[in-house]
Amino acid sequence: KLRKSSEENGALFFESCQINKVLTFANRIIGAEVIDLKNSQKIRLGCEYFVNAGGFWAKNIGKLSSPQIKIPVLSCEHQMLETAPSSLLAADINYILHNCDEKIAIFKQADDSFIVEGYPLVSRPIDPQDAKSKLNFQNPILSPKWGAFQSILSSAIDLTPGLGHCKLNKLHCVPRNYSPDGRPVVGESAEIENYFIATGVNYEISGGVGKLIAHRITREYSDEIQYQGDFWSFDPRRFTSNYNVTSFLMDRLREVPHRVNYDDPFLIQEYENFKTGHYLRVSPFYDRLQDAGAMFTQVMGHERPALYISKEDEKSIGLNLSDLRPRVLKFKGFGKPYWFDVVKKEYEACREKVAICDYCSFTKLELSSPNEEVVDFLQYLCSNDVDIAPGNIVHTGIHNERGGYENDVSLVRLDRNRYMLIGPTEQQTRCLSWINKHIKDNRVAVRDITNFYTAICIMGPLSKQLFTSVISDPNLIEAFQYFNYKEVDIGNATRIRACNLTHAGELGWVLYIPNQFALEVYDTLVNAGKELGIRHAGSIATRILRIEKFYVYWGQDIDTNTTPLECGRGFRIQFDKNFIGREALLKQKKEGIRRRYVQLVMDEEDGKKLEQPGVAWPWGNEPIYAENYSRPLGMTTTTGFGFTLNRHLCLGFVRHPEPNQIVTNDYVLNTRFKIEIGNHSYWFKANIHSPKLTDSPNNGNAAR
Repeated sequence: KLRKSSEENGALFFESCQINKVLTFANRIIGAEVIDLKNSQKIRLGCEYFVNAGGFWAKNIGKLSSPQIKIPVLSCEHQMLETAPSSLLAADINYILHNCDEKIAIFKQADDSFIVEGYPLVSRPIDPQDAKSKLNFQNPILSPKWGAFQSILSSAIDLTPGLGHCKLNKLHCVPRNYSPDGRPVVGESAEIENYFIATGVNYEISGGVGKLIAHRITREYSDEIQYQGDFWSFDPRRFTSNYNVTSFLMDRLREVPHRVNYDDPFLIQEYENFKTGHYLRVSPFYDRLQDAGAMFTQVMGHERPALYISKEDEKSIGLNLSDLRPRVLKFKGFGKPYWFDVVKKEYEACREKVAICDYCSFTKLELSSPNEEVVDFLQYLCSNDVDIAPGNIVHTGIHNERGGYENDVSLVRLDRNRYMLIGPTEQQTRCLSWINKHIKDNRVAVRDITNFYTAICIMGPLSKQLFTSVISDPNLIEAFQYFNYKEVDIGNATRIRACNLTHAGELGWVLYIPNQFALEVYDTLVNAGKELGIRHAGSIATRILRIEKFYVYWGQDIDTNTTPLECGRGFRIQFDKNFIGREALLKQKKEGIRRRYVQLVMDEEDGKKLEQPGVAWPWGNEPIYAENYSRPLGMTTTTGFGFTLNRHLCLGFVRHPEPNQIVTNDYVLNTRFKIEIGNHSYWFKANIHSPKLTDSPNNGNAAR
């Protein structure tokens, strides 16, 4: 039926053909070459779009184009037991049975037979070297392993005793594709325009993935698709090339199937990291951070410190982490995290003294041209005015034709014809791909320098005192204004790019250090900061700082469907110039917005309820309601406990309860909102601007 319907709408099917080449010109799809297996004749087909849905062979098909497509997937052996038909059992079971604890499923088929499948604790990835290298569309022949399936079958019989009386038909062992994070790889590739990927997809969501790919190709963006999300968690560009290494995939995929089936929807993913596949990308002072007590999360392959647990902290928390390697942050639960007091100390150092933070994972690109062509290009790419004086920094959005954020970046003007772009960690592949896609002038050059520079942030009211004490020329500090950039020397380390900002709203500097000097600069800062009470701070503390100040973050709060007008960033748009997305934003400005990004502050009395043991805290993706309305008006994005405000905070989008109504400031500010957390509702007050926070007593030493 599907084939007939497709053919009626113009689809053509070619049987007994094998893909031989994917044809491109100027990094854009122009066609495909196939071989007719009946007569070995090569046939070239012209096309505008190519979709690689090759399953087990997707990775190999990615190598048939120029440039090659890096698809970080491998297959694991997956076993399914098929029984003979049993009308007796079928009379009792007419549905699908899942046991989330044992990670098994029992499916009834149309002929009254049953399929039993499960996911062992350790899976067996299929080494590409052991599989047939020739593309012949035949999956590798995998031998069933009854010993490995025995525990799954026993659990299934315990769940459904009648299954034990069924006759067994066959134990199938088939390949099933997985990515390093267990999520599908669906979307346009980074390397070639109009080359789409759809692999690592479980059959349960294959229909939805097909619809999503169709919408991406036809550029249809209905409300139904738009407000369900931008599906960044599926995007192939969420990975760097490090993830494509076979040795890494063979290691990581041992635990992926067991982890992502049934577990994944119920975990706070940022704090439930994989045990395998670490040390892909580490900072030059990784060992120093580990010795300082760092607990790491992995982002784009980077080992990023989330928080620091010292020996003293271990005793107070009741943990023994001395022999833990790698020191990966783990947290299963929905209530108060065990590291709450540790993060509070880091937060206080950022606000009251001085803290040192690892920003190495930030995306760092350099754009240049012989003259000022790069300025014209960035003016078209960005919505803010980037023609600033050399030595200055500007925050700007990079938008698509609909006005949505493709990226949210800081641009540092190094010289009249040279910029450094600083973006979110997750944007390294995506941002480079977007820029290359829009460069029409070959005189503009872009270079990824993420791995060439180490980034350290010193943050807090005493950061000026620390910074002055270590740089070779202390006199330049008085002329070092906020949102300025200068090159400085620290000891023997030269040409350090120092930026007077922190990306968390606190006072301080981010230092972009050539890798060969990173260790020396780190040691110098730590030693000089001891008398100031310097403390290491991780990503959780800086996340809370920016949530408390109502700062948005791409990939967590905003995405390709979010416009600056919806998240209160309209002041960064310069409408008097031409840029991508301008017309859409002008239209939205005229018509008004239908959703608004807000900061929600929990009522004090409700906040006391969350202090009770075992009560769930907000962690993101909780429904938001307006008073007297039973239908959710939005969802939370990021959350945290604001230590200065002493309240739980949630960021998120809200709509008007009446369909298609404009969301005004008056509506947001005069409405009481409640958020459902762990099946309980709590009241919140909404802010549309950053709240006023109490100043630190050390502000006299501040950087500004």
